Amino acid sequence: MTVYLLWKRTQGQSPSCDAGILFVLDEIRSVRAKGVGWIYASGNLVIDLLHQCYILNSLADIHGESLVEESVLEMVGQFATPEEFSGAIRLVPQSGVAANSRDISWARPFDGRSVELLPKVARLWSLGELLIFVSRLTCAGSHRDGWVRLGAKVARLIVSILTSPDAVEAKYPRHVMHAVHGLSCYLSVLRRRSQSDGSEGATQ
Repeated sequence: MTVYLLWKRTQGQSPSCDAGILFVLDEIRSVRAKGVGWIYASGNLVIDLLHQCYILNSLADIHGESLVEESVLEMVGQFATPEEFSGAIRLVPQSGVAANSRDISWARPFDGRSVELLPKVARLWSLGELLIFVSRLTCAGSHRDGWVRLGAKVARLIVSILTSPDAVEAKYPRHVMHAVHGLSCYLSVLRRRSQSDGSEGATQ
């Protein structure tokens, strides 16, 4: 979807006026599990971080960052832990949460169900795609300073993986490309904020 939107722009066309795109995005928005995200399928209630970021980035391309910021806030809260991010969560019917089958500390009651934080640390491409969107929100969101701080956390995680001699993902181009894209977006944001602060200081 993102590639198609970029192609439309290279053709001098506004993707927001494309009826086909708007129809598809409306369909995508309609199947989102409120407060959580998009599941794989009706029979597979897993929600992974990478594809949440892909979808939200595409929605922001059409509708703007401010209209999807609330969804990002919800999504980040579901995947975040104090030190890192989980790569996937799962919606669990309330009847499916049992002490003898699940680690209760990872089951978060939510809207008559539970969100189970799966023990899968977010992979490099997920963190890179997340940082791309967080960087966008540092410029267009309602909580810009908060997004900057979150971006710093994500950027540190990415750098720690890229510089670790044991990081297998750092050997795969697709992972590295996502990571570098995210870091470049975040560094660009920091540079612009620094220039803006400097110009404001010069006029005072």
